[in-house]
Amino acid sequence: MRFPLPLFLGIVIAVGGFVPYCLAEIKVIMSEASYTMGDGESPSIAESQVIQKAKQAALEQAGTYVEAYTKTHNYDLTTEEIQTLAGGVLNVEVLEKTRTLVGEGLRFYTKIRATVTTDKMEELAQRIKGKNVAQEYKNLQSEYARLSRELEKMKQVAARATAGNERQLALDRIKETEKDFARVQNNEAALLRRLEADSLLFDPLRNLDLQGVIKALKDGADPNAVDMTHKTKLSALDTLITRGAWLRGKEEKYEKKGLTIEETTIEIANALFAHGGKVSNIYDREILFAPISEGWVKLTELLIQHGANLRNEMEGRTPMEWAIHYNQPRIVEVLRAHGIQSVNTAKASVIRFIRAAERNDTAELIRLGREGNLKANAKDDRDQTALIVALRNPIYEEEQYRTINLLLELGADPNVVGESLLPGLEGIPIHLAVAANIYTLNQPSGASKALATLVILQLLKHGAKVAHRDSTGRTPLHIAAKDNNLVAAEILVARGATSMPRDNSGKTPLDYAESAEMINFLKRHGATELDR
Repeated sequence: MRFPLPLFLGIVIAVGGFVPYCLAEIKVIMSEASYTMGDGESPSIAESQVIQKAKQAALEQAGTYVEAYTKTHNYDLTTEEIQTLAGGVLNVEVLEKTRTLVGEGLRFYTKIRATVTTDKMEELAQRIKGKNVAQEYKNLQSEYARLSRELEKMKQVAARATAGNERQLALDRIKETEKDFARVQNNEAALLRRLEADSLLFDPLRNLDLQGVIKALKDGADPNAVDMTHKTKLSALDTLITRGAWLRGKEEKYEKKGLTIEETTIEIANALFAHGGKVSNIYDREILFAPISEGWVKLTELLIQHGANLRNEMEGRTPMEWAIHYNQPRIVEVLRAHGIQSVNTAKASVIRFIRAAERNDTAELIRLGREGNLKANAKDDRDQTALIVALRNPIYEEEQYRTINLLLELGADPNVVGESLLPGLEGIPIHLAVAANIYTLNQPSGASKALATLVILQLLKHGAKVAHRDSTGRTPLHIAAKDNNLVAAEILVARGATSMPRDNSGKTPLDYAESAEMINFLKRHGATELDR
């Protein structure tokens, strides 16, 4: 018969969350131990002792395995941290336990199966590394060893002294040692619950579950815990804020309590702060930007009160510029109240103009474009123009085409170069139009194909250079050839692009072309192998 091992016995339970075993390495360790109960001992503690002995033997093997695993994956842990990690990833199942009379004593025997899984190894390693928990765990193991020696010593004394004060003192000491043993077990269980609670904190945060968050915090979860499973390593507070902002617009009321998303987020944030949560200078550098973009005045104020940095930047913009970008005048007033100066009127107009282009808000573009001092080619602090921002994404909607066409009519120069914020692609309007519309242009048919075609034609009509070179000497045809954008190549060649321009490294579009159809197209229009 198999017995699930209860937590109060001090056995380490692996941290929460389910990962399919097919994605994790598994090591199974079989271990057994026996223990003879002496005079003055209680059966329950004797049983705990034998399980502890079996577990300790399994932990030694698990430690060797975990050490090798952590070195292979460069976790850079100390010996104590490796031992703690081994305990944290060990699942223990009691397979067999017996009690047998031996002479005048009672012998306890147990057999366990200990399983080490790697599904939570990295996350738990990050929670342990550099923290006090490893020293706590080491102290607990040392205390187990000390109590075992003390108990064995007192058992020998009680066995020798058949009567008298010496025997009674030994029996009393055995009882005290058993109490200490139970205390250490409880402390170990609490430590492991705390590690598990950190992991279990993030699910209720993502669900905006106030009671779930409070329960995890009461179980010992660290309000400053960091989700190491997320590629950007989100703190508990940032997880909450990011999730709340994502839910905004998907549901008007928090269905469980009738609160708005902002109100619910504030309640949970206050719970984190009440349990010692802080705004981290490492993980929460951008924590203000989501509530600013949503116009959450009270939450923004709360975060500022708890130390959110008002001078950090996101995507090159300060919180004040972000508030202007998202047209949040009430947030602007909050920031001013905390000593942050607003940007000048001209700069604010540029930020709003570029934001309107990003949202395809043609009415706002027209309103701002009529202001005498605003130029359609104005750049923000990131060196972006409205036209570059509008061309950065594939053209799927008519509103996108209307925005681009309006910008050109307002005087946007299709040859003004700026920052694209796209890796490997400079902010040249005709280059962006070609690179962003690989799929839209090359569909068999459809509205997006027609709209993307019109965008390129409009750029060329308003003076875009068909052979505009970037800093590496690439023309739009180089980009079309590299991306196998055959429709764009056809438009460019039809508007005068030559087939064999060389970039700074001497390569022609034919050198970049990989598909047979692009190679054949270029050759039909004059590209030759001899010139490559």
